[in-house]
Amino acid sequence: MQNTRCFFDIEVDGEACGRLVFELFDNKCPKTAQNFRELCAGTHVTDDGRTLHYKGSRFHRVINWFIMQGGDMTHGDGKGGESIYGRFFDDENLRLQHSRAGVL
Repeated sequence: MQNTRCFFDIEVDGEACGRLVFELFDNKCPKTAQNFRELCAGTHVTDDGRTLHYKGSRFHRVINWFIMQGGDMTHGDGKGGESIYGRFFDDENLRLQHSRAGVL
């Protein structure tokens, strides 16, 4: 199985500044990969008719040359967010390590 790639087109103050491309671990974390893929594409509609997506969400924490945190499409501050499975879902794999630059 080949891993899926997704992307974010990034804007700062309304000006395009680049694209982040993510390779997902479909083979090791299929539920997590599906959640991220659908939130990137905006293809999941909730039971109450809302479309879940990252579009328009922001990075709520940025430390230059180290980390960018985002994905909270409900509050925008890292305290919210939602998955295609509901508010939470169980971790699939805690053995994969963030061991080098670019590993998500």
